[in-house]
Amino acid sequence: MAGLVLGASGGGTTQSFFTGGKTLTINGQIQVNAEGQFNLNGGALAGTNVLMGALTWSGGNMTGNMTVASNGVFNIVAGGGNGGGTLVDVLLANLLRDNMKPVEKESAEKPQS
Repeated sequence: MAGLVLGASGGGTTQSFFTGGKTLTINGQIQVNAEGQFNLNGGALAGTNVLMGALTWSGGNMTGNMTVASNGVFNIVAGGGNGGGTLVDVLLANLLRDNMKPVEKESAEKPQS
C-alpha cells in the first residue's frame, strides 16, 4: 500500500483500523486524524513509512522503518513491542509496558547531589 488515511478531522464518528492476524505493508504516509484510531493488535506492520497521528501497538510485530513525524505519537502498550522494526526520529513514544523504560543518553555533566 502506498499510504493510509484514517478518520476525519472532526464530526464525531471514529474510524478504527485493527490489523488482526494479517501483515499490512505500507510504504508511505500513515495519517491518523482526530477521528481515527490505528491499532497494531496482531499480525504485522511492515514497510518504510511515516506516522502522522497516533498508533497504538498492543500485539503483533513491526518490521521495516517507521519515522514518527513531529505530530505523531507511538503508543506501546501491554502485548506490543515485538519485532525487528526501527523507529526513526521519534519525538514521542509512550512506553506503557511494565518492562520497557526509555534509555537516557549519557551527559557530560553529572547531576548535582
